[in-house]
Amino acid sequence: MDAGLWVAIAAVIIAAAGLIPAFIAIRHAGQAVEEAREANTIAEAADQRGRRLYDIQLERSDVEWTQIFDEASNSWVIENVGQDTAHDVQITLDIDQQRMTQDRDAVAPREPIRFDLTQPAHIARVASQETFERGISSGIAFISVPTLHIRQRISWRSEGGRPFLDTSFDKRVSV
Repeated sequence: MDAGLWVAIAAVIIAAAGLIPAFIAIRHAGQAVEEAREANTIAEAADQRGRRLYDIQLERSDVEWTQIFDEASNSWVIENVGQDTAHDVQITLDIDQQRMTQDRDAVAPREPIRFDLTQPAHIARVASQETFERGISSGIAFISVPTLHIRQRISWRSEGGRPFLDTSFDKRVSV
């Protein structure tokens, strides 16, 4: 065998040895491309979520609640006096030792929500009358006003899904 053949065989062996790292690099490049695609998908989802949250924060939502005790019907009446509809509305009333709840898919502006307080109002009136009569029989003249302690909690979402919570009403109410 001559020297040229040995050089050629050595070159083939070296070239073959060089192919192994090249194949490994190609395989890793394929994995890197797949991981980059997954990262891009995650980034797009995060971007969409960020845009949605941004839109929700800029969304106008004019919902404001008022409440009164309607003596004629013995009802606690809650009303959205704003200009926008409240969605996924949950109302909880704690009245003395009793809890009442109502859920509504939507509450339009000026739409009343009524809670029947006939029983709690009757109990408060009877207790007030008994207190007044005990005072009279003891020689103490005073006026006893029937009241209920009402704590109100309203949660809702805007049209775009922004959550809101109103816990501002916690008072004694004359019945």
